[in-house]
Amino acid sequence: MRALGLRAQTDTWTGYLGGMQHELGRLDEASRLYAVAEASLSTHGDARYAWLFLARRASIHADEGREREASDGLDLAEARMREANESLMLHALSLHRGHLDLARGEVASARRRIQEAERDDLSLSDDVRFAHRMLAKRLSRVDLPRVEAREGALTVAKGGRHVVLPDGARVDLETRPALRLLLLSLARQRLTHPGEALTTEALVAEGWPGERILPKAAASRLYMAMSRLRQLGLRDWVKRRDDGYLLDADVPLVLDASDAAVRSAG
Repeated sequence: MRALGLRAQTDTWTGYLGGMQHELGRLDEASRLYAVAEASLSTHGDARYAWLFLARRASIHADEGREREASDGLDLAEARMREANESLMLHALSLHRGHLDLARGEVASARRRIQEAERDDLSLSDDVRFAHRMLAKRLSRVDLPRVEAREGALTVAKGGRHVVLPDGARVDLETRPALRLLLLSLARQRLTHPGEALTTEALVAEGWPGERILPKAAASRLYMAMSRLRQLGLRDWVKRRDDGYLLDADVPLVLDASDAAVRSAG
């Protein structure tokens, strides 16, 4: 029994370590740690925390534009929390659901969740305060200037903060600086030299400026980053060839003028 208790404690701290990564914007690592904690706690630990970490992971899915996964995760977590009558965790979950509101363009709903939480006593729960901070941070980026999306085009927002796909789906890159820089480089190349790929060396220099990386490690890092871009929704438009990577030359592209001018000005 003592061994099980120690394991549950370790699993819980694994989930909270995921929270630290989450606040730092390291979403892949945060999601991984949440999933590890959730899987273990749901079978032989404190299941309440399994559902809490599931809700946190679902908020990341929402921020990444994976609405179906986010909705399914939040619905399951809410059902389990209601069964256990976990009122404080339900308050946290409501705030995590605000990320799904934003993914669906329901900004007013997300703001109401913030206001409702602030009317209550946030000091009652660290988990509610965490959820409040994360949603407030996400909301603070909603009103940033953005280039107007065009139907049927690949639209890259100013600074690469997000991209709107030709089908209207939005992919948020706000917390992924390397992916933002890589996408901007591919977009500028697509505008100035359509059909021509950027080499591994050129993309590594753009994505991780100033870093000295051994060639093999650089190629591996770039491969993982490009794979992530494709997984996030750009699979049909980010192409890999023997000579490097490029954006599909056939898809219409919209890029903010200030970003399009960066290369020529450098």
